[in-house]
Amino acid sequence: MSKQEKEKQTYMFGGLYERKEFTLLYFSEKGSYYTHSDEKSAESEGYDGHKEQFGIKRDFEKNTLSEIFEMSGKTYLIDNSLKRLIGKF
Repeated sequence: MSKQEKEKQTYMFGGLYERKEFTLLYFSEKGSYYTHSDEKSAESEGYDGHKEQFGIKRDFEKNTLSEIFEMSGKTYLIDNSLKRLIGKF
């Protein structure tokens, strides 16, 4: 892509593809939780200023996986079991 084409894309989309996401991962031997970071919440908000819900929780003791996310204005919660990988790493 030429310099002129890059400038045109930046002008048309306003740096849309340069958006940054900030996330956190908490973990221990009992489980883990992955979610948005509150520290940089202003940069990870949606286009209308609304911060989208997102989280992945793994509970190794109960062998469960829970995901929460927002898409098209609706919030979804998915509960599932963790699958064990068989083999050597």
